[in-house]
Amino acid sequence: NELQRDLAGVTAAHARLLSALEGLTDAQCPAPSRLPGWSVGHVLTHLARNADSHVSMLAAANRG
Repeated sequence: NELQRDLAGVTAAHARLLSALEGLTDAQCPAPSRLPGWSVGHVLTHLARNADSHVSMLAAANRG
């Protein structure tokens, strides 16, 4: 079903992200990322805050 497919895709993407971040040090965060004008730290912060927004949205939906 679609839900199971989507959950599997999200789970796989999360695993790839964790794998890519494995071994990242604080000293590497100020380095430039592949996004022009964004450091590695900027990208990580964006991902974290985006994830927080999804958690908040789902929590609100769960509350009705």
